[in-house]
Amino acid sequence: TVVNESTSSVLENSISDIKVLVSASLIEVSSSTIVDQVQLFSVEGKLVAESQSNKIIKNNLKSGIYILNVIQKGKLVSHTVFVD
Repeated sequence: TVVNESTSSVLENSISDIKVLVSASLIEVSSSTIVDQVQLFSVEGKLVAESQSNKIIKNNLKSGIYILNVIQKGKLVSHTVFVD
């Protein structure tokens, strides 16, 4: 019983489903929970873009793999993003 209670409390506190959409001009995060901030890092760990909203404009981004950090309610989730 204790394990089940603990598991359900973890699920209740988890960040809601996050979808990352990459278009020709921007990277957009959609979620049922408000996105506080998004940060885009190169695979070398350099911050290349950030926004206080759910969108990052892809100006001057080179093709490649990036790490997108999504911050919601003080929690961080990372996603891999492919830019053409």
